[in-house]
Amino acid sequence: PNPRTAHWPGMDDRIQEPSRRNEVEREAISLLRRTMADGVGVVRTAEGLTAALAVIDALEERCKRRSIRNMMTAGKAVAAAALLRRESRGGHSRADYPKEDPAFARRTYLTAKDIAAVVREAADSEIGRRAVEALPAVGDA
Repeated sequence: PNPRTAHWPGMDDRIQEPSRRNEVEREAISLLRRTMADGVGVVRTAEGLTAALAVIDALEERCKRRSIRNMMTAGKAVAAAALLRRESRGGHSRADYPKEDPAFARRTYLTAKDIAAVVREAADSEIGRRAVEALPAVGDA
């Protein structure tokens, strides 16, 4: 077995075959990419960022591998930071906050706890619930 098959035997049909992502995680990655492009892209809104956070949180629950869950965590960090920054500045453009805000003329920091709170609020919102309900069922993407 190669290092990947030896490390993730539960993810492969048989350990002797080359390792490959399981179908659920492959779909989750595709949906993550689409979600990031649609809701966390160049021009952002609170609604799009809220929906993206809820969707990414739901997708993360479908994943087992740490490497794939890390992708979801990175997406949540970017979306949460963008949602909390209520201004447009440099490469961060908010359609709902088109001007710079002098209060944000500094570095901002978030902890994992901060991100989790923003994600939970998004997932519990009406926008978040609708976005998650619109996700394809596992195996339908």
